Amino acid sequence: MKPNNVIDTTKITTYMECPRKYYLRHIKGITPTYLKFDLEFGLAVHSTFEYIHKKLLETNEGILMPSEELINEAYTDVFIPAYEPIEEYARKYKTKENFLTCLQDYWKKYSSEHMCVRYAEICGTILIDEKPFVFRSDSVYQNLKTGAYYINEIKTSSMDSERWSAQWQLSPQLIANYFGLQCLYGIEADAVYVSGLFFTSSGCYAARLPIRYSDLLIDEWIHMVQPILKYVLQHDDVRDYPMHMGYGRCVTFSTCPYFHLCAGGITKRSDLTELIECDEDFKIEFWNPLEA
Repeated sequence: MKPNNVIDTTKITTYMECPRKYYLRHIKGITPTYLKFDLEFGLAVHSTFEYIHKKLLETNEGILMPSEELINEAYTDVFIPAYEPIEEYARKYKTKENFLTCLQDYWKKYSSEHMCVRYAEICGTILIDEKPFVFRSDSVYQNLKTGAYYINEIKTSSMDSERWSAQWQLSPQLIANYFGLQCLYGIEADAVYVSGLFFTSSGCYAARLPIRYSDLLIDEWIHMVQPILKYVLQHDDVRDYPMHMGYGRCVTFSTCPYFHLCAGGITKRSDLTELIECDEDFKIEFWNPLEA
């Protein structure tokens, strides 16, 4: 299956932000080359948790009680090598020292002999109107007392936990992951844990937000995804993906990486591949959620 025919929440969200952005990134494969510190930092964090979860599956039947030695091993052998190449771009509070503080706080608060990890970095496909839709989750936990299953998503943030919490109630990604959990475990699917690592001026710590999505909200999510999924699988012409013109959409927080391409005008006849090959700010690389 071609990468642009494999649809996930990342692609749906990009389309909702701007159809033209979707076209450039996911149909033409035009990918910015500049380093995004927050993204790279988040990947290093996820790799560290994945390492711990997999070690627990190998040595402790998944029971969520990692030793101090395992935590330090993951920090030293996984996080530090991933962090060192981006250290010079570090944001104010997202430092290696503060991550260790958050990592230790997370496991101090959420280690439990009654919880186990069943999957580390799970990826699956669900059918929406017989069209494949990919979901990915950081991990799946199970409560050994009740039998209930949970998605556990690790997120990093530089804002306080109260402001941070509100954004996840209607998150397309988390709703998709919860729907995937329901498809796997039926009525034993309980909730999504949004586990935040906070890097703020008031301190660095871990906090967890449990979210349960109603069947009505799941139906709303499916209703939203259906027409987008159908459309992007049937259309691949630039004129089928109009841009959302306007200052607010393109440059409010940070200039869209495709701003100059759009401002210069893109037509069906534009030879984007030749253009990108001469531009060091971009490369041709497709996002395939099945291989991520």
